[in-house]
Amino acid sequence: TSTALHCANNASDRICTRSFIGPVAVALTIVFGYELLMPLALWVIMKWKETPVTILDLICLFGYSFAVFVPGVVLSLVPWAVVKWPAGIATFTLSTLHILGNLYGVWHQHLDPQWVLGVIGFVTLVQAGLTMTLHG
Repeated sequence: TSTALHCANNASDRICTRSFIGPVAVALTIVFGYELLMPLALWVIMKWKETPVTILDLICLFGYSFAVFVPGVVLSLVPWAVVKWPAGIATFTLSTLHILGNLYGVWHQHLDPQWVLGVIGFVTLVQAGLTMTLHG
């Protein structure tokens, strides 16, 4: 936090221009990797189980689920755990419910109950990992 405050006041400082390049590159890799690989993995599973969902639908759905991460990640910059934890939990919950709420009807109609639970578990675990990574 002290580095962030220092750089906010001294943006031209050489340390400020270098210290954020690495973390920003890592965050972008995680976000874009997730945005492409998670819908692709889910699409492969759904294609294998003959579920009528397109890859474009999934990419858009997962992209829209990132909207809640913007305020959540901003709130995670506050140095108090009493703010970070609820922000992380709310981000995870809203993002996951957005994905599951939009796909549950299709899964319920076209998959066996065991597969529905498995796919829900898969999406929930990956969302939890993404949330913990971005809010860490």
